[in-house]
Amino acid sequence: MNRDVKTIKPGESILDAASIMNEFRIGCLIVIIRTKLMGIITERDILEKVVAEDRKASKTKVSQVMTRDPVMIDDDKDISEAVSIMNKFDIKKLPVVSGQSLVGLLTVADLAMVQPELIKRISAIMAFPKKARTVAG
Repeated sequence: MNRDVKTIKPGESILDAASIMNEFRIGCLIVIIRTKLMGIITERDILEKVVAEDRKASKTKVSQVMTRDPVMIDDDKDISEAVSIMNKFDIKKLPVVSGQSLVGLLTVADLAMVQPELIKRISAIMAFPKKARTVAG
Protein backbone atom coordinates (compact mmCIF):
# COMPACT_ATOMS: atom_id res chain seq x y z
CA MET A 1 0.00 0.00 0.00
CA ASN A 2 1.22 3.46 -0.85
CA ARG A 3 0.80 5.88 2.05
CA ASP A 4 2.10 8.87 0.08
CA VAL A 5 -1.13 9.29 -1.87
CA LYS A 6 -1.37 12.32 -4.13
CA THR A 7 -4.61 14.22 -3.76
CA ILE A 8 -6.49 17.03 -5.45
CA LYS A 9 -9.51 19.19 -4.63
CA PRO A 10 -12.70 18.85 -6.69
CA GLY A 11 -12.61 22.49 -7.80
CA GLU A 12 -9.20 22.21 -9.45
CA SER A 13 -8.88 21.79 -13.20
CA ILE A 14 -8.23 18.64 -15.17
CA LEU A 15 -5.10 20.37 -16.48
CA ASP A 16 -3.86 20.63 -12.88
CA ALA A 17 -4.75 16.97 -12.27
CA ALA A 18 -2.91 15.82 -15.39
CA SER A 19 0.12 17.89 -14.45
CA ILE A 20 0.31 16.27 -11.01
CA MET A 21 -0.10 12.80 -12.52
CA ASN A 22 2.69 13.50 -15.02
CA GLU A 23 4.99 15.00 -12.40
CA PHE A 24 4.71 11.98 -10.12
CA ARG A 25 4.23 9.40 -12.92
CA ILE A 26 1.01 8.08 -11.39
CA GLY A 27 -2.29 6.94 -12.84
CA CYS A 28 -4.76 8.48 -10.43
CA LEU A 29 -5.43 11.11 -7.81
CA ILE A 30 -7.70 10.89 -4.82
CA VAL A 31 -10.16 13.76 -4.63
CA ILE A 32 -10.57 15.14 -1.12
CA ILE A 33 -12.16 18.01 0.75
CA ARG A 34 -10.15 18.55 3.93
CA THR A 35 -9.53 14.92 4.89
CA LYS A 36 -12.76 13.42 3.48
CA LEU A 37 -12.44 11.26 0.40
CA MET A 38 -14.88 12.52 -2.23
CA GLY A 39 -13.79 10.64 -5.32
CA ILE A 40 -11.02 9.36 -7.54
CA ILE A 41 -9.83 10.57 -10.91
CA THR A 42 -7.86 8.28 -13.21
CA GLU A 43 -6.05 8.58 -16.51
CA ARG A 44 -8.95 6.67 -18.06
CA ASP A 45 -11.44 9.25 -16.72
CA ILE A 46 -9.43 12.03 -18.35
CA LEU A 47 -9.18 10.18 -21.66
CA GLU A 48 -12.84 9.19 -21.83
CA LYS A 49 -14.50 12.27 -20.32
CA VAL A 50 -12.20 15.08 -21.41
CA VAL A 51 -9.95 14.17 -24.34
CA ALA A 52 -12.45 11.98 -26.24
CA GLU A 53 -15.18 14.61 -25.74
CA ASP A 54 -12.84 17.41 -26.84
CA ARG A 55 -13.34 19.33 -23.59
CA LYS A 56 -10.85 22.00 -22.55
CA ALA A 57 -8.75 20.61 -19.69
CA SER A 58 -8.03 24.03 -18.20
CA LYS A 59 -11.78 24.80 -17.95
CA THR A 60 -13.06 21.38 -16.89
CA LYS A 61 -13.15 20.78 -13.13
CA VAL A 62 -12.09 17.57 -11.44
CA SER A 63 -15.57 17.34 -9.90
CA GLN A 64 -17.07 17.07 -13.41
CA VAL A 65 -14.95 14.06 -14.32
CA MET A 66 -14.13 12.17 -11.12
CA THR A 67 -15.74 8.95 -10.00
CA ARG A 68 -17.79 9.91 -6.96
CA ASP A 69 -18.03 7.74 -3.86
CA PRO A 70 -15.40 5.21 -4.96
CA VAL A 71 -15.20 1.75 -3.50
CA MET A 72 -12.93 1.83 -0.44
CA ILE A 73 -11.61 -0.57 2.17
CA ASP A 74 -11.02 -0.05 5.88
CA ASP A 75 -7.41 -0.28 7.01
CA ASP A 76 -8.20 -3.15 9.38
CA LYS A 77 -9.19 -5.53 6.57
CA ASP A 78 -6.82 -8.16 5.22
CA ILE A 79 -5.31 -8.38 1.76
CA SER A 80 -7.58 -11.25 0.68
CA GLU A 81 -10.60 -9.06 1.28
CA ALA A 82 -9.00 -6.25 -0.72
CA VAL A 83 -8.43 -8.60 -3.66
CA SER A 84 -12.04 -9.82 -3.44
CA ILE A 85 -13.33 -6.24 -3.51
CA MET A 86 -11.10 -5.35 -6.46
CA ASN A 87 -12.36 -8.42 -8.34
CA LYS A 88 -15.99 -7.80 -7.49
CA PHE A 89 -15.96 -4.18 -8.63
CA ASP A 90 -13.40 -4.66 -11.43
CA ILE A 91 -11.08 -1.94 -10.10
CA LYS A 92 -7.31 -1.62 -10.11
CA LYS A 93 -6.98 1.06 -7.43
CA LEU A 94 -8.52 0.80 -3.97
CA PRO A 95 -8.40 3.69 -1.48
CA VAL A 96 -7.70 2.59 2.09
CA VAL A 97 -9.43 4.54 4.87
CA SER A 98 -9.51 4.73 8.62
CA GLY A 99 -12.95 6.01 9.49
CA GLN A 100 -13.47 8.87 7.04
CA SER A 101 -9.76 9.62 6.56
CA LEU A 102 -7.62 8.44 3.68
CA VAL A 103 -4.58 6.46 4.85
CA GLY A 104 -3.35 4.89 1.62
CA LEU A 105 -3.97 3.50 -1.84
CA LEU A 106 -3.71 -0.16 -2.75
CA THR A 107 -3.10 -1.03 -6.40
CA VAL A 108 -2.94 -4.21 -8.42
CA ALA A 109 0.82 -3.60 -8.77
CA ASP A 110 1.14 -3.46 -4.96
CA LEU A 111 -0.64 -6.78 -4.65
CA ALA A 112 1.52 -8.43 -7.29
CA MET A 113 4.71 -7.37 -5.48
CA VAL A 114 3.59 -8.32 -1.98
CA GLN A 115 1.53 -11.43 -2.53
CA PRO A 116 2.77 -13.53 -5.46
CA GLU A 117 0.37 -16.34 -4.56
CA LEU A 118 -2.53 -14.02 -5.34
CA ILE A 119 -1.38 -13.50 -8.94
CA LYS A 120 -4.13 -15.75 -10.29
CA ARG A 121 -6.87 -13.72 -8.60
CA ILE A 122 -5.21 -10.47 -9.62
CA SER A 123 -5.06 -11.73 -13.20
CA ALA A 124 -8.85 -11.82 -13.20
CA ILE A 125 -8.87 -8.06 -12.55
CA MET A 126 -6.45 -7.43 -15.40
CA ALA A 127 -7.91 -9.91 -17.89
CA PHE A 128 -9.11 -8.78 -21.25
CA PRO A 129 -12.13 -10.47 -22.79
CA LYS A 130 -11.02 -13.35 -24.96
CA LYS A 131 -12.15 -13.09 -28.55
CA ALA A 132 -12.23 -15.89 -31.03
CA ARG A 133 -9.55 -15.45 -33.66
CA THR A 134 -9.48 -16.94 -37.10
CA VAL A 135 -6.09 -18.07 -38.26
CA ALA A 136 -5.48 -17.98 -41.98
CA GLY A 137 -3.71 -20.93 -43.33
